Amino acid sequence: MDTTFSDAFRKIVRNNRELHRQHIDQLASQVVRQIEQSYADSDLSPTRIADSLGMSSAYLGRIFRESTQTSISQYLNQTRIRRAEELLRETEQPVETVAGLVGFSNPKYFYVVFKNITGQTPLQFRKAVHSASEKN
Repeated sequence: MDTTFSDAFRKIVRNNRELHRQHIDQLASQVVRQIEQSYADSDLSPTRIADSLGMSSAYLGRIFRESTQTSISQYLNQTRIRRAEELLRETEQPVETVAGLVGFSNPKYFYVVFKNITGQTPLQFRKAVHSASEKN
């Protein structure tokens, strides 16, 4: 009888963990989808995303980090910088314009975030991309 009860209990715990994992991954997917769709909105923030999902930003932040091993702010900035790299590579738009197009209302902050993520300034990135394409 004890073995049956223990086996049933373990199965319940395992199922509960799986449901929890699915819930966490589903919420993280919703956050990612919202960021991918709205990254250009300079008002997009972890708090605004949490509000749209009817959750506290602290709770949603913990869930997102548990699922992705990164914070919502980091993911948002990485997405914006990825898009900025595309624009810097494919267009000749001024860096300040690119910053605005990817959701940074402050160009100086854009420079700081871009350099922290890529290791170079937006202008250095653009020059490196153009010089590499000229060699090919």
